[in-house]
Amino acid sequence: MKRHRHLDPVRAVHGSDSDHHPGSGVDAEPGAEPAPPLADTLGGLILPLLPLVLFYAGVTADTNYTPGVFLWLGWVILIVFPVFLAIAARYAPAGDVSEIHRTNLKSLYPAVFGNPPLLRFLGAYLIAGAGSGIFAALFFPYFDSYLKIGDWVPHLLLVAMGGQLISLPFWARMVGRFGKHRTWAYGWIANSLIALPMVVLVPGPSSVVPALLLTGLYSFTNGVSSVAPFALLADVVDYEILKRNVDRAGNYYAFLMFIAKATSSVGGLVFVFLGLVFGYSIADNAVNDEFANLGMALAFCVVPGVFQILAVPLIWNFPIGRRQHAAIRRRIEQRASRAERANKPA
Repeated sequence: MKRHRHLDPVRAVHGSDSDHHPGSGVDAEPGAEPAPPLADTLGGLILPLLPLVLFYAGVTADTNYTPGVFLWLGWVILIVFPVFLAIAARYAPAGDVSEIHRTNLKSLYPAVFGNPPLLRFLGAYLIAGAGSGIFAALFFPYFDSYLKIGDWVPHLLLVAMGGQLISLPFWARMVGRFGKHRTWAYGWIANSLIALPMVVLVPGPSSVVPALLLTGLYSFTNGVSSVAPFALLADVVDYEILKRNVDRAGNYYAFLMFIAKATSSVGGLVFVFLGLVFGYSIADNAVNDEFANLGMALAFCVVPGVFQILAVPLIWNFPIGRRQHAAIRRRIEQRASRAERANKPA
């Protein structure tokens, strides 16, 4: 049976982009809580575990991602999702219902383009996100078509998610020690360097162990992107509150999610580039020459890191650091106190 070659490992390797919310008022650096990405990663374990369970249960002949595996995945989701949805609806805390402030497009434009820290943040996220999209798009073809270890992809995804899970408390602690933007930059630099040794891996079973090791380290260093950016975006939200007295956390979060989705689609263009420039083919039983293989190795192991390194200068000296954010929060609280005193009846 033909293997499924369009596996999307974005969630497994790069964490989720759908369950984080920056909120506002995060004045303590350790406030970069890893709970949302932790929950999402735990839920995503079904992707690497399912083909392994089916194989060891004797349902499938191997651990490859075949159409049959994805059929099972669909049935599992159809059964499990409503159950967990009902549990969340029953037991999740309702929280406080706040007043809704509607935003129109006319006021949204200056809120975005009149917020320099936001533009800088989104620019960095866009550049680095393009590299992440390329890495995610090539994850399965690199290990299956290039290294010829496609039956180990579930194990690689499992290691990737394990690295992501154990990294979250570490990066949350680093945010508290070094600050949000510097920690993010350090993580990007480390993540870019970790991928480079994959260039020297040669096709065949001998690459399984180093591939597992490097994938785990890559995902561990990439865990910073599940912690730092969402904490940093909260600071940008506070900056807007101070400047215009409007909480636009929802709007800014929407922009972030739009960029995340847009950059994940950029990875598809790399297949066109590999085919036109290097002549690489991911078809079954395709034979690629050395030049084509070089293109695949560079595209997967080097190019994503180049994008991340290009984004580092935008974050390294981010204008809202620990002291600046503390000052922003102090001024917001002072303004709120003055308003409260002014509204008190005489």
